Amino acid sequence: MGEILMNKIDITTTATIRPEILDKTLRSFTRCIFHERDRYKFIINIDPIGDKGKKKEEVLEVAKKYFNNVICNFPNKPGFTKAVMWLWSHTDSDYVFHLEDDWFISHNINIDNMVHILDIYSKICSVRLSKGQIAAAKKVIKPISCPYIQSEDIGKFQLFPRLSLNPTLFRGDFVREAAKVMTIKLNPESQLVKRFAIKKEKKGKGDCNSQQIEELLSKWDHSVLMVNNGRPVVKDIGLMWRNKHGIQRKYDFMYWK
Repeated sequence: MGEILMNKIDITTTATIRPEILDKTLRSFTRCIFHERDRYKFIINIDPIGDKGKKKEEVLEVAKKYFNNVICNFPNKPGFTKAVMWLWSHTDSDYVFHLEDDWFISHNINIDNMVHILDIYSKICSVRLSKGQIAAAKKVIKPISCPYIQSEDIGKFQLFPRLSLNPTLFRGDFVREAAKVMTIKLNPESQLVKRFAIKKEKKGKGDCNSQQIEELLSKWDHSVLMVNNGRPVVKDIGLMWRNKHGIQRKYDFMYWK
């Protein structure tokens, strides 16, 4: 059997000054999914907010502990949407794994199974890891043949109606095009939902490139990976920290408060 060529993958991470949280996240992900250190380019935006007793350079050192190729941005002001746009615009690989700094993965996953879904299904631009129980499949679960790992639940996915910034593997072309048409005046997940942006613009709640966003979104579908019998494989570990430090992150948010 010939050697399987591994695609290079960019990892984009929105982060704040919480080195211990990022360390937990990267420790779990390098253990369970990011196995080949030199395969990845780690691109991180570190917003100037978080633990007042820590320094932004400490966050960068955590990143360098896990990856050899690290690109970092230190903006002067925090801004979630601006961070996502900067990250995605600095990718150049065919595949981009978006990972915020406060997630924990509990299940071993071969990332090539996620790549394989994008290779086989040309209309799908994202494969998300689930943070909740996936509903029993009706007609949306599609088994595929995957050459990397043979398992009864590997290579299955469920179509999902919207994009998510939970831990997700994207097509690189999609995120780079999205970065060009997004606006910093709206939450990134909200404006990248079909028909949401144009509704916001009509109501006067945002200044967005609604036509360009609609044209981009109309080309693509999204999916969630089916592993572990549909049980959750990732969890948000930042909520307790945010509550302890009095930092809010509401739905549709764009800035830390």
